[in-house]
Amino acid sequence: MSGSRAIREFSANGEVLKAADMWARRKGYRVVEESVGRRLYRKGVGIFAGVRMVEIRTDDRRVHLEAWVATNLGARIGSLFLLPPEITIESGGPKAMLPRKMGRTEVNELLGELLQEPIE
Repeated sequence: MSGSRAIREFSANGEVLKAADMWARRKGYRVVEESVGRRLYRKGVGIFAGVRMVEIRTDDRRVHLEAWVATNLGARIGSLFLLPPEITIESGGPKAMLPRKMGRTEVNELLGELLQEPIE
């Protein structure tokens, strides 16, 4: 497990943000921030499974994707602050295993649609 976010950069043809918007609707994510070439998606409120976050930035054919689980203060207090504010969706380690796995499964579907390797 690496840093606090899973990060992928790749080239893609086509309308990446349009594909991401369709994926987000299917998976129950909603856009919480939007600008030209950028979307920040959020799923959940963090009570049981953590808030899953996905940010996509695209500039012409380059794509930058970041995915993580944001933990709320209640979960952090309950874990005696062993949980960080953000944790990657990549596998490895015992912290927030279920929300990380759920996020990884969801994001891997998007990566598959964009013809990219899955996050392990």
